Amino acid sequence: FVPAFHGELFKIMHDGYSGKNLAPVVIAGFPECGKTSVLGLLGPIQNLTCGKHIFRYDGQIDDLTKQFHMFLSAVESVAQRSLGAILMEIESNDQIVEDFGTLYRDPHRASQQSRKWSSIQATTFTGIHMATFGRFSHVRSMKYGKNRPDNLISDDFQADDAMESPVQREKDFRRLTTVIQNRLATGKANSWYLGNLVSEESLLSQLVAHGLKSGWQVKVFRIYTEDPVTGEKVYLMPDRFGPAFEQTKRSELMGNSESFAQEWLQ
Repeated sequence: FVPAFHGELFKIMHDGYSGKNLAPVVIAGFPECGKTSVLGLLGPIQNLTCGKHIFRYDGQIDDLTKQFHMFLSAVESVAQRSLGAILMEIESNDQIVEDFGTLYRDPHRASQQSRKWSSIQATTFTGIHMATFGRFSHVRSMKYGKNRPDNLISDDFQADDAMESPVQREKDFRRLTTVIQNRLATGKANSWYLGNLVSEESLLSQLVAHGLKSGWQVKVFRIYTEDPVTGEKVYLMPDRFGPAFEQTKRSELMGNSESFAQEWLQ
């Protein structure tokens, strides 16, 4: 069973990687709703493997492969998990290898020490580069060869310690929306900002507000919405996060409605 709203995520992904809409994307969703799996894992893998096979209406083929995928999180170790999941799929997924061949930089391991993939960066044999960055990584000279990053995936960028500091939250916001955004490849870069709205003062909340004013694509997914007429709850993923889940989670939180809302309803 595929939740209906996943169709929205796939459309956003397709519109971005096809070049139809290059506006930055902000996706705020409750935990395990699929935002990272679709946009942070499937999106890059599809572009790595299928970017050169985008057919136009006139029958020609466009090469829309991104050349430099940048994975950004509050700490680099979190971004490394995103990169690691992608490398595992393109190395070990038999269907991907069967359909697209090996993408390892040096398939014959002739020069493994100089070319091997690592937890912080990897380059395919076709020259596509992927690298991880943390909140304080140096980004002013980000380049691989002649390429600036043209695909930014930022997942949970704000660290817990910054949540308590308005000054640090503002610094993080400016860093994302000016310094980092301006270092991307001009006119052809995608930006994907993913996370949970744990607080109205969080960085992601700032990005949602900024995106709505700036023409970005913004989507907020809550565990349920309420019908404005009947007040009935409409669950986004009823099979997994339905009434029984809500009751259990509220019990775990000892009836703390504010804590439940922060994680699941923001």
